[in-house]
Amino acid sequence: MPSSNTDRGVILLLTLLFVGVLLTITASLLNITLKQFQLAGIAYSSEQAFQAANSGAECLQYFDKSVVDGGKFDIGAAFDTITCMGVTINSGGGAPNVVQSFEFSWGTTDNPLCTRADIYKFFDAVNPVPLVDSGGEVIRVQDCPPGVTCTVVKSRGYNTACGSIAGNPKVVEREITYVY
Repeated sequence: MPSSNTDRGVILLLTLLFVGVLLTITASLLNITLKQFQLAGIAYSSEQAFQAANSGAECLQYFDKSVVDGGKFDIGAAFDTITCMGVTINSGGGAPNVVQSFEFSWGTTDNPLCTRADIYKFFDAVNPVPLVDSGGEVIRVQDCPPGVTCTVVKSRGYNTACGSIAGNPKVVEREITYVY
């Protein structure tokens, strides 16, 4: 039985609608896949920044509690250098109510990281002095019994090298603070 022009027009219309629906589904799946790649990249950058912050905090705690070095950050102690993440930094001696700040650019050439860490020791919690870290933020500390040395370690990690943080919209920062 021969088909009429009307039948062919309906078949063409149905074919175009079917192809349109398939293209819409394909575009939606592609969009979801691209969003998943973006979220995975953000999660990776966040984890890098967190690990950089954790590395800085662990390094300062190591030198603070090190039996071999005798606690490089003890109140009134003087020390020449510390080495964290393969970077050696010279610094001055410790003193009560003074923030000692360190900055480390480390990682690989293809994957540089930055860690900015501060350590602060104090004795008197009865008359606390507002403490500002190297980033300009006030560190709030817990009560410290009189005569006991308390320590605050604040470490910020970045998913890029220290020299390329300013003005970079893709920088991710994570922070860890320890009080003991």
